[in-house]
Amino acid sequence: MEYNLRKLDPIEFEKLSKDIMNYYYKLENKFIRGKVGRDGGIDLISDDGYILVQCKHYINSKYSNLKSAIQYELQTRNFKEIKKYYIITSLELKILEKQEIAKMFVGKDFQFDIIDGIQIDDLLIQNPDIVKNNIKLWVTPYYLENIYKSKLISLGTEIMLNEVENNLKYFVETKSFYEAQEILLDNNCIVIIGQPGVGKTTISNMLALILNKYNGYSIYYSQSNDVESIIESISDDPNKKELFYLDDFLGTIYLELNNNSLTNKIKTLVSIISRNSNKKLILNSRITILNEAKELNENFKDCIDSINKITINIDDMTINEKGLILYKYLYYNNIDLDKVKYIIDEKRYLNIVNHKYYNPRIISKVVSNKGEINSPEEFYDGIIENLNNPHLIWKNEYEKRLKEEDRILLNVLYSISRYGIKYSILEECFTYFSQDIKNIDKSKNVFEEIICRLNESMIKVVISDNEKLVFPINPSVSDFLKNNLTVLTAIEIANRALYIEQVLSMLEITTKLFELCDINLINLKSLSCWGKEFNILKTIGKYEICDIKYKEFIIKIFNNQVEALKGKYQMIYTSSRALDDIILSEKLRKYYGIDIVFNLDTCIKIIDSSYIIKFLEEYKKDIHSQYRNREKELLEKVYEYKPEIDDKIMEQLLEDIYIPEDYSEDTEFVYQEIRDAINRREDILEYLESEFDILLEIDEKVVYEQLVQTFVKNENEINKEQDKKYIERSKENISKQLEDIFCITNFTKHEDIKAEN
Repeated sequence: MEYNLRKLDPIEFEKLSKDIMNYYYKLENKFIRGKVGRDGGIDLISDDGYILVQCKHYINSKYSNLKSAIQYELQTRNFKEIKKYYIITSLELKILEKQEIAKMFVGKDFQFDIIDGIQIDDLLIQNPDIVKNNIKLWVTPYYLENIYKSKLISLGTEIMLNEVENNLKYFVETKSFYEAQEILLDNNCIVIIGQPGVGKTTISNMLALILNKYNGYSIYYSQSNDVESIIESISDDPNKKELFYLDDFLGTIYLELNNNSLTNKIKTLVSIISRNSNKKLILNSRITILNEAKELNENFKDCIDSINKITINIDDMTINEKGLILYKYLYYNNIDLDKVKYIIDEKRYLNIVNHKYYNPRIISKVVSNKGEINSPEEFYDGIIENLNNPHLIWKNEYEKRLKEEDRILLNVLYSISRYGIKYSILEECFTYFSQDIKNIDKSKNVFEEIICRLNESMIKVVISDNEKLVFPINPSVSDFLKNNLTVLTAIEIANRALYIEQVLSMLEITTKLFELCDINLINLKSLSCWGKEFNILKTIGKYEICDIKYKEFIIKIFNNQVEALKGKYQMIYTSSRALDDIILSEKLRKYYGIDIVFNLDTCIKIIDSSYIIKFLEEYKKDIHSQYRNREKELLEKVYEYKPEIDDKIMEQLLEDIYIPEDYSEDTEFVYQEIRDAINRREDILEYLESEFDILLEIDEKVVYEQLVQTFVKNENEINKEQDKKYIERSKENISKQLEDIFCITNFTKHEDIKAEN
């Protein structure tokens, strides 16, 4: 047989079967995927519902197995309204075997036919368009060997062909692949760019093979990127079709990017290819390096910007494309069925394909280490753990590809905000940080150069409301930077910080920052909408900072709040709400001289509701240690603030009650939830009564009325709820599509293809 169907996995065989049926009935019907049958076969059905097809990819199986499956099908399937029934199988059947199967359907109310592996092979020979649409059918060892022997290739092409042969089984025809194919067919040159591990090389390889097979182009492949030799190898014959493919075309010459001679040669190569309709050029590169080269040479920048580009981005992949990639890595690495089943159970595969850090390289890494993992749980957890910590993707980029100033900017970006910041603020922080660093050239706008270099690689620049913003390209970049930051770097950033937020982010690296640095938070600016004072107080409280330079600052804010509450309007300042942690810390109260006993009114009014009981405990402690002669009198004073305490306990109570929308009109259910919440607060109520003689009588009706207000939605909230339901329905539909991919029967035949791979 000319075509080896054994190379196809079950999903690919289904696609081939659909193409065959669409070819047979192209004037009448279009076939779509149905469902997985009880016997594991995959159904296809015509759009009018009258023609049913079963795909049975029985690699290395026996005729007796197929026969048993068909007998079971006849006993269990409802053929009502079916007018034609086909079985497509990869098995090569004898004439007598096909006749025996046909006899099973004698007397049925529908027509029956079976298409076996031999017929499929004949049909493919007669219909090359079907072959073209199923890449594995024509990218065979025989075809690859013929390319290598053709003498119309560069010596380095063997590397490419070996990679194709080793990785073809994992290839998924994504939307980006088809877009790149269209660009290259319509244009002479294409630049394929993307982050590490997203499939730039794989797509480039397949484009080269397609142009060779179906457009007659000879392939000239290079990893060494000897541009001069490539230029010399271009044929003088304008009618000769030639494809020049430079993989990672700037990677091996990274240190020479400031070489005008080299960049001019690349420009010359592009220029020659662009002028001849029978010459094609594929370049691929990491975005960081490409932007670096563009920055170093204006002529090169103009040249590259004139070429059609496509960016391979994980975020642009559909959920099904991600699912197929995961499926293929599991299938072709012969992952034990118990591990596969564990991933399928409870739809755990959704946690993988929907993961915000999903990356094919991570999936590949985990499954290649399958021998080190014993249990299904460990295997699945290993995938999730690697997705949760994708810093390895960025490690090589950060350590080997970037300049010192690039790394500085990324660290400064992380320090000021891991979610994005105004361009002007980042520039201000970077300039201040790097002002005395000798290795950075101050004679030019280094900041702008770095932004251009890193843009679309590790950062992205966007315009919003006429303002330029800078973000990490992916949340995993921020995670990598955090994991990669050393204590020494954290100290350096904190010592050169302009904003409080920079210090706060470095405190996540080391909580001993204030012991290691000379930092004065009062001298720093703040990005927070709560204000500078709020951030300073929260930082002092959280890290229990005892420093004389903050004493006057804290006392002033506290006293201002005391005076404000004595006034006519009883104002509570925003910054005062950040005093919670300082008030609740005996250590900080003593150091900064805050007397909560004789400032009970102020403290009760500004303290957060969730801290009210903790505050009363601290209040009682201070009385006992400092005012024992007035203990009874001062404890009784708390009773004067019963209304305020009532409100704060009520606030806690409301936060503790959750009523699902479905039950919002079920009065008895709501009241029972209220009673349960009150019971959960029983210890607090007993404490208030025993220590301060405060008996809180919580009116269930009052609580109910306040809860009911949360059930009333305005028009915008209703629209948001409808949008949410639509999204959930979309997720459900996506899940159903993936269920067909992650059917356990798609994995049960993988033992049969071990010898083929």
